[in-house]
Amino acid sequence: MIYFRSDYSLGAHPKVMEALMRTNMEHSDGYALDEHCDHAREMVKELIGVDDCQVHMMVGGTPCNITTVSAALRAYDREPDTYTCTRREPWRPADTGS
Repeated sequence: MIYFRSDYSLGAHPKVMEALMRTNMEHSDGYALDEHCDHAREMVKELIGVDDCQVHMMVGGTPCNITTVSAALRAYDREPDTYTCTRREPWRPADTGS
C-alpha cells in the first residue's frame, strides 16, 4: 500500500536507501553544493527542455511550499494565517506549517 498522507509517516523506499548507502561515505560541502545536486539540476533542465535557467535546491517541503505559494498568489491574497486549497484537496492539519 502506498500512502500519500505525509512524507513523515513512512520510511524511505528501498531504492532511496540503497542510493544513500552507496554515497554515505562521500564528502560534500553542503546541500546544493555537491555533484549530486549539480546532476539533479541538469536533469531538471533536460526534463523541462530549458537550458538557460536557474534551478535552486531547497531543504524541505515547507520552504518549497512557502516559496511557490508566495510567488503564485497576489500580495493581498497572502494574509497571515490563511490557507488556500482547491475543492479537490481538503485542508489537512499536518500541512498548516506551510
